[in-house]
Formats: sequence, structure tokens, C-alpha cells
Amino acid sequence: MLSKAAFFKSGSGAIPPTPVFGVSVTPSSLRRDIRSGSYTTSNFVANVTAGAPPFSYAWALSSADGSVVGSGSTVYVSTGGYNEEVEMTLTVTVTDATLAEVTDSANISLTFGVPSYASDL
Repeated sequence: MLSKAAFFKSGSGAIPPTPVFGVSVTPSSLRRDIRSGSYTTSNFVANVTAGAPPFSYAWALSSADGSVVGSGSTVYVSTGGYNEEVEMTLTVTVTDATLAEVTDSANISLTFGVPSYASDL
């Protein structure tokens, strides 16, 4: 058992800050040049801080040019092959057990083009 002297000496006397419920999506942006075919991004992860578990995750994509695959804290985006540049935003809303919500997003830029060997035809 600690003595009163040991207890007061070991503490800093400061009240630790209360963690704030938050979320951050990693990576926060992705830019890729794709020459042909369909494409699947690497994983996007919702990193939650504080809050009251369990958490629910609602992912949304701002463009019909792709789809969110997966659920929970980790997803990826799948797209078809297009001859254009596609800009989209991937957004996650996390809700905790107290029904508090936090949101973050990632920007995705994909450029689809003709395969380089086509110029040799």
C-alpha cells in the first residue's frame, strides 16, 4: 500500500486532458495514373480516437464511377476502366454507443488512359 507521501510525490498534480471523439481516414488522399482495365485502391482505414465502443461505420463515395467495398473500419474503392480522369471523395461517418457522430474524408484522383503500347500500333 502506498503512503500518502508516495502518492503525492508520484503524481504530477495536473488533471489529464479528456480525449476527444474523432476519426481520421488514412491515406487522406490518393492519386494514381491507370493505363487500362479496372482498378482497386489500397485500403482506406478509419482511425477512431476516444468515443464509446461499439462503433458503426458508414462509408460513402461522391461519384458513381466507383464503389466502396468492405465494411467496418477498413474499406477499399473499386472502379471500372475509363478513358478519363475521375475525382471522388470517400467519406466515413463513425457513430459511437452514445450516438455521437464524427466524419472525415479522403480525396481520390484516378486517371485512366490508353495503354502505352497502343501508340506503337
